[in-house]
Amino acid sequence: MHEPDDNELLQDYVKQNSDAAFATLVARHINKVYSVALRHTGKPHQAEEITQTVFVLFAQKCRQFSKNVILSGWLYQTAHFTARTYIRTEIRRNRREEEAHMQTIVNQHEDDPWPQIAPLLDTALADLNEKDRHALVLRFFDNKTIREVGLALNAKEDAAQKRVNRAVEKLRHYFSKRGLILPAAALTATLAAHSVQAAPTALAQSTAAMALAKVSTTSASTLTLGKILKLMAWTKFKTTAVITLVVVATTSTTVVILKSNHTPLMATSTTPDWIWDSQKLERVPPMLVIQPTTLPANQAPYDQFGKGRYLARGKTVKQLLAAAYSQIDSRAQLIFQTELPDDKLDCIVTFGNRWTENLLTEIARRYDLTIKNYNHPLGNVVLINKPSPDSIADAANATATLRSIRLQQAAAKTTLDWIWNDQNLEYVPPMLVIQPITQPAKYVSHDMLGNDRYLALGKTVKELLAAVYSQKDST
Repeated sequence: MHEPDDNELLQDYVKQNSDAAFATLVARHINKVYSVALRHTGKPHQAEEITQTVFVLFAQKCRQFSKNVILSGWLYQTAHFTARTYIRTEIRRNRREEEAHMQTIVNQHEDDPWPQIAPLLDTALADLNEKDRHALVLRFFDNKTIREVGLALNAKEDAAQKRVNRAVEKLRHYFSKRGLILPAAALTATLAAHSVQAAPTALAQSTAAMALAKVSTTSASTLTLGKILKLMAWTKFKTTAVITLVVVATTSTTVVILKSNHTPLMATSTTPDWIWDSQKLERVPPMLVIQPTTLPANQAPYDQFGKGRYLARGKTVKQLLAAAYSQIDSRAQLIFQTELPDDKLDCIVTFGNRWTENLLTEIARRYDLTIKNYNHPLGNVVLINKPSPDSIADAANATATLRSIRLQQAAAKTTLDWIWNDQNLEYVPPMLVIQPITQPAKYVSHDMLGNDRYLALGKTVKELLAAVYSQKDST
């Protein structure tokens, strides 16, 4: 018996007002929508309310859809925006309880990457372009085959496979910039296993009934539909403003505020609590704040990157510097030649594309540091020290220190298995390792050249030397 696809069911509902078709669509997609909402709120009853709102929106807007709409992608994106709106309008507390809960899960399941992926997943997916997001939602949320993904995207099967692979690599890059490095196989397995959680049994039936009942009414909802639609439009809107710089200093907090030609959201040296809510990072006016952390002791430190902005809670000075350089040159080697305090700090920077420069300047000023970049054959080096008149000695120290680090890495007796996967070569941190081959006897030896990096499996010493000289002088 032929099972109607999403578009056929949608046409049945739009043209014939088929409640059965609508209920089938709800049942088919409710787990996905509920899971997105649950990841945002962490509370089932709030996730249920968001899920119902999404399908009310669907019932109201579906007659405006094009014939080629990817319903899974539309529902996912709408669920994402609806959940953000819910948090902004209904939840007045910050996410301290949620972060504490996530840290408990991490402590209990250290080998499972999902607790670290879950808080980042929806933001990472939202940063992808629409086709990449559709491909991942269809593949891992709806468990579609590559062939089915290709049909939905009007693409050939091999093109769909390449799109899914590229989208997965973009997710891996996003996670790696935040300290979570995963092989592609581990990431896809985790997404397939955990991305969708089952919604409560009765939720599909009650949601379909409520959505159909509200289609023809204008009754107010806890979530204002107009606000949701405005938020979805707002993400595509950018504006410019004339700015002036104001610096306010206190004994415990440095606040740099940019005041626009509009009424500023903040114009004093005290910072309101709401700016530390990661869900509101995009709303924070231009500023730079570094202060002692107010994060409870039982919560894990975390940070979040936005478009031209950065939020960190409970991080040290070294971690703030590392975060800034992860956006400038993720392969640079930071070498600290002076002691820095281990105090935990909260930091927020919202200076647009220049936020890294402003954060580095403020840290250097506050802690009386020099931050110098050196481009060595051994790799890019960032030397962090107290001011010194002898820049030549600094450069020599940087080279010696980096060489020492490489030698220590080369002498390490154990390495992570994932570094020997040639698909992961671009993500391997700076190191030099030579060790007996660990591959099976029937394994075919090969090597691979990357950007300033080299991987060889099953090669002899002569072959390694030949490979080196092929890059120096191929003749």
